[in-house]
Amino acid sequence: MKFRIDPSAKKALSLGKDAVFRLLVLMMILLGWLSAMGAAALFSLEEVYHQWQLNQKSHISVYLMPDSTPQQIQTLEEALIIIQGVQDMRPLNQSVVRELVAPYLGYDTTLPMPKILDVKVDPNLDRDVFDARVKELFPLAEVDDARSMLQTVAESVRFVQAGALLAAVAVFLVLASLVALTVRSGLRAQQHALNILQYIGATNAFLKGLILRQVFARAALGMCGAMALSGASLLVLNVFYAPLIPYVTSKVWAAAVGVPMLLMLVVMLAAYWSAGATLEADYDINAPKKKAA
Repeated sequence: MKFRIDPSAKKALSLGKDAVFRLLVLMMILLGWLSAMGAAALFSLEEVYHQWQLNQKSHISVYLMPDSTPQQIQTLEEALIIIQGVQDMRPLNQSVVRELVAPYLGYDTTLPMPKILDVKVDPNLDRDVFDARVKELFPLAEVDDARSMLQTVAESVRFVQAGALLAAVAVFLVLASLVALTVRSGLRAQQHALNILQYIGATNAFLKGLILRQVFARAALGMCGAMALSGASLLVLNVFYAPLIPYVTSKVWAAAVGVPMLLMLVVMLAAYWSAGATLEADYDINAPKKKAA
């Protein structure tokens, strides 16, 4: 017969009576926040690398001796600007140079600062010709081209991203397993009520709907908590760590919001599978075991 959905049926099969199930909201908030912040960190790292890569692809630094005169530097500029691939160049202000070396020598160092020429280049630059021209005029000069490091840095970034992705997948699997076990243990703990509901006509589809509604209510609450906590974390980082602001893009905010939603989908799928598997089991844990013939 058709079984009507009424409050008494919902009360009879209440997974909230199980202590572990009541922790679902807290698990969703904590694991959802961890996953969201991990995804946000992934996209932030991608943006940091992207901006750094664009800068390193187009700039070369030439380090000259501290006693280099403006006339010598101008001669070098005139010699380099005609090389194919060189677009522009400018000497760095000595205050900027002091800021660059301060982490190594301190701000109050009395050592003479090198002269640094920042050269903007394009992919057509011939490094051999460029280096030869620099050495011809400044034999002791050093040419710093970080473009050779791009492949190494790219591999390191991809490795870190892969590790973070595996950690996020592990969090999803852990939460899915916890939900599946929680639903299964909750139903087994209420086997008597479940048998009564089945006896008076409740179908597996109806019971599964009751279970999923309860899981959805708690998972949605946990999802909202995780989203709020992730958003608050990004806001706090933006306020107290200003250098991070350029790297907190729309993708980072989307990750902070989208990952808890994805986690909720995983939770619902795990609950659906666990409820279905438990309800379709062909045994009753309260019934006496049949002896083997």
